[in-house]
Amino acid sequence: MLQGHKAGHECLTPRENAAIIPPPDVVPAQEKEKNRQLITLQLVVVSAIAAGYLGYEAAPQETMAVWGGGGDSIFNSLLIAWRMKRENSWVRRNAQLQLRLLFFFAAERFLLVMLVLGLLMAFSHGPLAVLSGFVAGQAVMIIARLYLQLRIK
Repeated sequence: MLQGHKAGHECLTPRENAAIIPPPDVVPAQEKEKNRQLITLQLVVVSAIAAGYLGYEAAPQETMAVWGGGGDSIFNSLLIAWRMKRENSWVRRNAQLQLRLLFFFAAERFLLVMLVLGLLMAFSHGPLAVLSGFVAGQAVMIIARLYLQLRIK
């Protein structure tokens, strides 16, 4: 029964000792392999787009800009994996603390990725190429995460 509530009534606020993120022994051991596959897929797709830019006789600076945007997307994936690993290494049982940490990590990741993306777009010769590499990498991250999650279950 939830604390401070009548029987039969459910509350959306988690109990004080509830955990949102499972402890390390509950997290699948395949997460590391999924992260490797994700980054490999991102590298392949960004490489294909960069090769496409070269195939259409774009300037080499634009090809490097695609790599810069894709690299920022890979940086985002690495930040997610690092934070997941770091959070799972600390067994937390306080739901309120976990929610605060998740919010902080999301804000930190957003600011870092947008800062790098903004710098790349400001100082590169092809801002559209930077953006295309970044969007492709992010799309691969979303699609691959869904595909790998469904495939493993």
